[in-house]
Amino acid sequence: MKYLVRINKTKIFDALFIALIFTFFVIKAASIDYPIVANQGEPSRDYLAASHIIQYNELPMTGPTGKLYNTPAYYYVLSSILLIKDDIMFLELITGAFLPILSLLFIYLIGRIAFGAPQGFIAAALFALSFLSVSRFDLWHPSRIWGMFTMEPFIYISYLLALLSYVKKTYPLLILSLFFIIFA
Repeated sequence: MKYLVRINKTKIFDALFIALIFTFFVIKAASIDYPIVANQGEPSRDYLAASHIIQYNELPMTGPTGKLYNTPAYYYVLSSILLIKDDIMFLELITGAFLPILSLLFIYLIGRIAFGAPQGFIAAALFALSFLSVSRFDLWHPSRIWGMFTMEPFIYISYLLALLSYVKKTYPLLILSLFFIIFA
């Protein structure tokens, strides 16, 4: 009788992770507030800088403030999203809901590869339920169009590629990992 119901632990945690992603997306998408997003200073500035890159086909070497420490990579990511649809709410949806889901996926994969499926799920759940991840500064900055949150998936994919490089003993993955961490 005990052999009739044989459930793989990994598949259970994969299903729980899919439910976690769905819940996380619903919470993130429901927290977007259009009037606040469209009329804020920094998100509007970032949207306009990224939109300018697309409209005038210019690739700046610094951010909009003109300082050398202000990298334009963030604005390149924003402008690549705006290639799909040039709308501040669409940008808010992608940076506020879809990019955090990529971060969640990469964290799960890192935990799963390094320690196993249960630990990967716990790491992803802790990330999804953390204050910073859920609120995204809703008290001070309701918008998610902000460099720290937009570049998050690039940092986690760098960690994932470094881990895969170690596990599979392949150095091209390590070089790709270094590329992503430098980009972020």
